[in-house]
Amino acid sequence: MTHPPDARSSGLVSALTPTILAALVVLYLVWGSTYLAIRIAIETIPPLLMAGVRMLIAGVILVVYAWFQRAPKPTWEECRDSAIVGTFLLLGGNGLVVWAAQKLPSGLLALLVGATPLSMVLVGWVSGFEGRPQWLTVLALIMGMTGLAWLVIPRDVPGGLHVDLFSALAALGATLAWAIGSQYARRAKLPSSKSLTIGIEMLIGGIELCLVSSMMGEFAHVRVAQMSWQSIAALIYLIVFGSLIGFSAYIYLLEHTRPALATSYAFVNPLVAVVLGWAIRDEPIGVHVLFGGALIVLAVVLITLERARTNELTLDREIEVT
Repeated sequence: MTHPPDARSSGLVSALTPTILAALVVLYLVWGSTYLAIRIAIETIPPLLMAGVRMLIAGVILVVYAWFQRAPKPTWEECRDSAIVGTFLLLGGNGLVVWAAQKLPSGLLALLVGATPLSMVLVGWVSGFEGRPQWLTVLALIMGMTGLAWLVIPRDVPGGLHVDLFSALAALGATLAWAIGSQYARRAKLPSSKSLTIGIEMLIGGIELCLVSSMMGEFAHVRVAQMSWQSIAALIYLIVFGSLIGFSAYIYLLEHTRPALATSYAFVNPLVAVVLGWAIRDEPIGVHVLFGGALIVLAVVLITLERARTNELTLDREIEVT
């Protein structure tokens, strides 16, 4: 991914033109709302099947778009590496997220998945792709892990919220799958067209999600007549806004501003998700969630700022896990 010279200037904030501001607002609101949309979609549509259909449709659209843009034909190696990345990001990442969404409030799920930058640092360090974290990053990791432990440890808390341990662990597993796929993508041989790359990843991930859905017996529970209009509308929203419009806004930001600004969604989206879950679905927000969530968000902010300062930001080749 190449960037214009002025997009690589130091610091987190670039020149905020009206178009960049609009793209940021779209990214924050759209990707922050996908957690609630997933929750609504899987109420009457099997979760893995829903995710598979979403990725297949979005992937086809992106591949067709790349074809009309006359993107160079991908090589076998590029297709292979795109498939590997798609398996980790979409089957592992998105698949675990939608599975966890069955038993976790959307706001809490967003906070857990929002810890992905922490997993990125840990996976990068353990794998040798990145050096030893600096002291500020270590502090952020400790802070973030404390927040995650605070949220994940099963307990009944004020406000009636009970955290399902296995679902919470699945959400954390999604962040690890996302981090592994993202680290692999840094050294993978991928198509030069971003749309084609993500399109292939979505197609492969969508096929795999549908296969796993079939193996888990979800097809036997499909009742089209029983699917609510709310779930169908949420699925359409995820395809059009979450996968296509949100993706387009993200790519525009990567090409016209600092990666650190483009990836600032990592600490904004959980806040948006928590507010939407509370306002629309009456999901409880107690001191328990606020405290744990604040630790995670602050940790992500510190990691993002530290990486921007040292020019080691590694998230500029990714798409949102939701």
